[in-house]
Amino acid sequence: MQASKQASKQASKQASKQASKQASKQASKNSGIVNPARPFPRPTAHSALGLFIALGLAPTLLLSPDAALAADVNWTGGGDDGKWITGANWSGGSAPGSGDNVDINLPGTVTIIGSSENGDIGSGNFTLGSSGGSALNITTDGTFTSGLSRLGNSAGAGTVTVDGTWTSGSLFIGDYATSVLNIRNGGTVNSSGTYAAI
Repeated sequence: MQASKQASKQASKQASKQASKQASKQASKNSGIVNPARPFPRPTAHSALGLFIALGLAPTLLLSPDAALAADVNWTGGGDDGKWITGANWSGGSAPGSGDNVDINLPGTVTIIGSSENGDIGSGNFTLGSSGGSALNITTDGTFTSGLSRLGNSAGAGTVTVDGTWTSGSLFIGDYATSVLNIRNGGTVNSSGTYAAI
């Protein structure tokens, strides 16, 4: 009799435990919680992406495509025509993108021709100057936009002649070496700040 009571009590306890476990499992399943000890659902790749997008932090939104692919590009003059737009004139074989940092440090003249031929030209930071003298000409209707710009770098002199439009971030003229900025024929230069060595 005692054994029967004990077995019945054990079976009841086991059934209750099983029912409780089953109910907890079902509640977790319904709430999306994998582990009942964890108060929030386990994040998935889908929910994490949703959170990034909701907060405006999706990786593709953090940087513009140009910024994400920005490179340091040097003038080589290999295209033999002196035009900014000619890919063969640049290291890497293509003209700089609007976010690329540009360095023209060889003797000779680089020309940005009117936007009807090239479209608007742009770069990230821009440095011009060489021991033999480097020059940039922005022709009538030519448009150039750059970030921080230095005319006359540690290697030597640089000259920019603007018949079109140049919009620059901070513009340093003659910071490291003699340099000249010519604005003529109705050309315009706009910068967030201009600093000239005296």
